[in-house]
Amino acid sequence: MRRPQVNLLIDILAFVALTILAATGIMMHYVLPPGTGHWSTLLGWNRHDWGAVHFYSAVVFLAVLVIHLILHWQWIVAMVRGKPRQGSHVRVLLGLFGLIMLLLLVSLPFFFPVDSTGNIRPEDGHGRSQREADSINQDRLRHRQSE
Repeated sequence: MRRPQVNLLIDILAFVALTILAATGIMMHYVLPPGTGHWSTLLGWNRHDWGAVHFYSAVVFLAVLVIHLILHWQWIVAMVRGKPRQGSHVRVLLGLFGLIMLLLLVSLPFFFPVDSTGNIRPEDGHGRSQREADSINQDRLRHRQSE
C-alpha cells in the first residue's frame, strides 16, 4: 500500500472508532443511565455490554491515533520547528505546553486514590431506594462483624 492509501485507511478507522465511541457514550448516558445495569436493555444488550463496546472502541481509537501521530511525526516536528523567524519560539513553547498538558492529563488518574466505602448510596444512581440501600448496607455490616 502506498502512503496516501495507508493514511486514508487510518483516517477511516479513526472516524469509525470515534463515531462508535461517541454514539455509545451518548447512549449510555441518556438511554441506559447509571442504575439501569441489569434490567434495561437495548438491542438485547444491557449497560455493561454497551460499556464494553465503548471501552474497546476507545482502545481502538487510541491505537489508531498513535499510528496516525507516528505516520505524521515529521510534519508535526516541521510545524513546531518551522523556519526560524521572529516569534517562532512561541510555537515551540506552545508545543511543549501541549505535550506537558497531555502527559499530565494521561497520568492524573494515577495520583488519586479510588474511594470505595463499600456502602451503596441511592443518590449515586444505583437504582435502589433508600430502604433497599440501608438493608444491603446492614447485611454487609453484619457479615463483616461475623467474620
